[in-house]
Amino acid sequence: MNLLEKSSVHNRGSMRIISPSPPYNNTGRATINSTRDLIIQGFQCVLQLLNTINTISSEDKLNALKQILELNNDFPNEKVKSLVQLTFSSENSNELDEWIGWMKSRLAHFVNACEVECHLVIQTQSSIEYKSNNTEALYSIGFQLDPQTLIQHQNFSSCLKKFVDQFDLYPNRKESMKISYKIFSIHDWKLERMQAKLQRTTK
Repeated sequence: MNLLEKSSVHNRGSMRIISPSPPYNNTGRATINSTRDLIIQGFQCVLQLLNTINTISSEDKLNALKQILELNNDFPNEKVKSLVQLTFSSENSNELDEWIGWMKSRLAHFVNACEVECHLVIQTQSSIEYKSNNTEALYSIGFQLDPQTLIQHQNFSSCLKKFVDQFDLYPNRKESMKISYKIFSIHDWKLERMQAKLQRTTK
């Protein structure tokens, strides 16, 4: 078997990666400012952590790495003043995951529109919050404006309406698949979560 044949056998079943545009269009330059700000905040948290612990020995370095990996993405951060909380519900967990998948496919466009068209600074939640019955889930998006100002922001209201209207276009939507949203302050959000936690502990 010659070199060409070996190469052909080795690459059988693989697919070449072809980029239709220069890489910079797919990477850092296409990242929205809100995402870049969160990345910078993450690096700052790492630096603050490293300034408080020793990294002299190998054991110290391993401990530092472990603590870095355990750092949480604080949501909402201290700059967020209001939240848009989306509530998804369905008949079963499979439908719910399908419903959330549709939301994720539309979320990037909404976030980008909020930043570019509305000039808003956004923080998105890093995970979906599932309720215990697995037929309801919550997802929140943080904004640095207070609720009243956010609600009165005409461009934002238009972007939010377009985003919510996208759910009516889902071709496989069933009657049990529902979505609702509300806008409230960080204080009210924390209070609601605290009350929900108390209800769970008293049951």
